Amino acid sequence: MIKTSGAKAYQKQLERGAEGAKPEELIGFLFTHLIETLAKSRQFIAIKNFEGKANKINLSVDILTALEQSLDHKQGGELASNLQALYQYSIKRLLEAHINNDIKIIEEVMDLMREIQEGWQGILR
Repeated sequence: MIKTSGAKAYQKQLERGAEGAKPEELIGFLFTHLIETLAKSRQFIAIKNFEGKANKINLSVDILTALEQSLDHKQGGELASNLQALYQYSIKRLLEAHINNDIKIIEEVMDLMREIQEGWQGILR
C-alpha cells in the first residue's frame, strides 16, 4: 500500500539540498522532480519492475503531498482550493495506477502536472 507519511522527510531533504533557494524556485523544482519520477514509474511498469514502480509512485505521492502542504489558502483563495483538489485527485489516481499497473493513469497525472508546471513557470518569468 502507498503511504504519504514520507512527505515530511522528503521536505526536510529538499530543504537541506536547496538552502538559499526562493520558495517559488522550490515549487518549480518539485514539479520537475515529480514529472521525472512519474516518467520513471511508467518505465518500471512497462518492464514489470514492480518494486521500482512502488518506490517511484510512493515518492510521487510524497511530492504531491508536499505541494499540497505548500498551498497558502489565505492568499491563494479559490486557486489554492482548486490546486488542492487537483493534487488530491492526482494522489487518488496514482493509487489506482499502483494497484492496476496502469501506465495510462500515470500519463494522465503527468499531463496534469505539466500543465500546472507550465503555469508556474509563467508566473516565475
